[in-house]
Amino acid sequence: MNATQTTINVIEWAFNGLGPLPQGDLYDTPALSHPNQALREAMQTLTVIQAAQMYFGSAPFLGDKKPLGVGGALLAAAIGVLHWPESAQQLLKAVPRAHSSADWIIRHALVARVLPLLAEHSGHAVTHLRADLLLVSPLTALVNVPVASQENEMMTLVEQLLEQPASRRWLQLSLAKPTDNRAIRDWRQKILAQLRQTEQDSKTSFVLDVYETLMIHHRSVAFDQVGAARRVLRDPIAAASAQRLQEALSIAQWWQPLWALRRTRKEELRQRLYLDYQYLEGLKLYTLAQRLRGW
Repeated sequence: MNATQTTINVIEWAFNGLGPLPQGDLYDTPALSHPNQALREAMQTLTVIQAAQMYFGSAPFLGDKKPLGVGGALLAAAIGVLHWPESAQQLLKAVPRAHSSADWIIRHALVARVLPLLAEHSGHAVTHLRADLLLVSPLTALVNVPVASQENEMMTLVEQLLEQPASRRWLQLSLAKPTDNRAIRDWRQKILAQLRQTEQDSKTSFVLDVYETLMIHHRSVAFDQVGAARRVLRDPIAAASAQRLQEALSIAQWWQPLWALRRTRKEELRQRLYLDYQYLEGLKLYTLAQRLRGW
């Protein structure tokens, strides 16, 4: 096996979704800078499949027509040698910045697939690998939890995504989906809060779109979380558990941007068909959390 075959195996694993992560080697790594026909076809296939799953269709989601670069190939090769952390990290550092929407898509397809596997392990090396993977895949970082140094870049990316209907819709669906991961929830809330604070119509409208999407697609899960959080905040024994308390406060904080918009744009909320009165339960939870904080 060589680096090209390692890369092809990882790419095929990413779009087939079957079996354990392939392991390979990096023999003849320079060949990745000039992908052969088989590798180019595998990369293109993965990009097309991922774009369809993200509802982007066949058109580039940022309106560019730039072709795939070699970054996706280098990334896949690095994933194929995660069993050699030092080699994987060296290769990840060689991955250039994504220069097209196609690059972003293939990188997201690879990194989003491998992140759950890393979550099963712990240790210094795994922490660094996770950070390096997020640094080369902006879309994955955006909908998970970016590395601290990425946060400003992420907000710039959000503004880019909002400019095109397909990417705006993908971001809207991603941010609206409830999660049990507190760090991810807190990061997504931070995105919505920053957009709300701009008071720009297009951005506040997007924030309302996210909450309306939650009400359409995830109402049951969202309000199960609200109910669970309310029970913790009202029960001194349950709230004595720091972990349960922080989780409940995180769920409450998720509703803060909508709470703030209701104070300044109440009429606009009334025009939202799917923002019926049940959303007030989320706002009441936020108010309860504020009271408990003494604010």
